[in-house]
Amino acid sequence: MIKILQDEQEVSKAIQWLQSRGFLCHTERSKNFDFAAIYTALDSVSKNISIVDLGCGFSKYGCVTLNSLAKTGFKNLVGIDMYVPWYARVATWIAHIRLGIWKNPYILKQGNICQTQLPSSSVDFAILLSVIEHGVPLEDLMNELARIVKIEGRVYISTDYWPTDTGTAEMKYISTGSRGNTPMPWKLFNLEDIKKLIELANKRGFELETPMTIPAAKNKSISWHGYNYTFISLVLNKIK
Repeated sequence: MIKILQDEQEVSKAIQWLQSRGFLCHTERSKNFDFAAIYTALDSVSKNISIVDLGCGFSKYGCVTLNSLAKTGFKNLVGIDMYVPWYARVATWIAHIRLGIWKNPYILKQGNICQTQLPSSSVDFAILLSVIEHGVPLEDLMNELARIVKIEGRVYISTDYWPTDTGTAEMKYISTGSRGNTPMPWKLFNLEDIKKLIELANKRGFELETPMTIPAAKNKSISWHGYNYTFISLVLNKIK
């Protein structure tokens, strides 16, 4: 499956769909495009499957994706991020209490998502929501995903995208405040970047959940630090 966020109306529909099913929405409005896609991919699966959120991030609300999944009833959740300050753990604890998920809290770990220390073939579903654009070495990442994801397991990846862009295809460093005073590496993926990502995945035993051509992008629906683009997401199946 490959999806591209086409316009603001699609975000609104995603929020309505999530709310109609009682799911927690993402605190960043546009990322409910991802939430709807993730929950669609997880439809009808056991709540006991192993899910890892790689590059889980944090906010004053805790880890937003894991909060939602835990509230929905998923029981085997781990978040890994390179940057986990003490107050992220406090926010996570508060989220557990506030959302009533303290009986089944998710585990938050600090670490390299390309060297997770997770057991081999232990993950049913891996999530990388708006992560790979921040300087992640893709070959190392795919090697680690191939190691930790079970056969017939799946990976959800989303990233910042515009098909014809070359001006921001090189790595930039942007101060966002989300990592203290350290500027965050960032690049905008273009069509060729996505094709290379899929090729790397194929070589490591993954295939697209629904093989298809990459859809056209209609609108630059996202604005961030002076850049305009959209989101692209894909679901990979581990076949070998």
